[in-house]
Amino acid sequence: MRYSLLSTVASLKSSLGGSGGAASDEDILRWAREKVASTGSTVSMRDLHDKSLSSGRFLVELLAAVEPRCVDRELVTPGVTAEEKKLNAKYAISSARKLGCTLFLLWEDIVEVTLTLTLPNPHPHPHPHPHPHPHPHPHPHPHPHPNQVRPKMLLSFLATVMATAVAGGTGSAQ
Repeated sequence: MRYSLLSTVASLKSSLGGSGGAASDEDILRWAREKVASTGSTVSMRDLHDKSLSSGRFLVELLAAVEPRCVDRELVTPGVTAEEKKLNAKYAISSARKLGCTLFLLWEDIVEVTLTLTLPNPHPHPHPHPHPHPHPHPHPHPHPHPNQVRPKMLLSFLATVMATAVAGGTGSAQ
């Protein structure tokens, strides 16, 4: 999923004034911040761990910056309560799909600040070894820790919106 998205963004990066090549996480974050700021919005994000992202407002603002017609601002809530955050997150996903974005996240991935995905635990019982990595391979678990999933899911959202915008399917990428 990530490879596919970053490949698409990399192939279109020159449209954004870049030199082509691999689009880094920071390239995607910079594009999203600049896109939202260009509309005069006061909503911003520091990084993918920014707790304000849980309100869903930055994502809705990004979608409105890409294609204003896909967002009805009357449906956007302040994103303060759990219910408001849920509504904004669902609306962001719905609006992104209207743009033609293929998404691999749920509204919970947006609103939850810490754990967002329940991954199968290959070792359901506490590990009997005192050393944290008793296995010969330093990373014996094939799945990332759930705390690492949320930022990557949000990054995939941003990369998909960026790829859609740059491809010209809806709105301008600049």
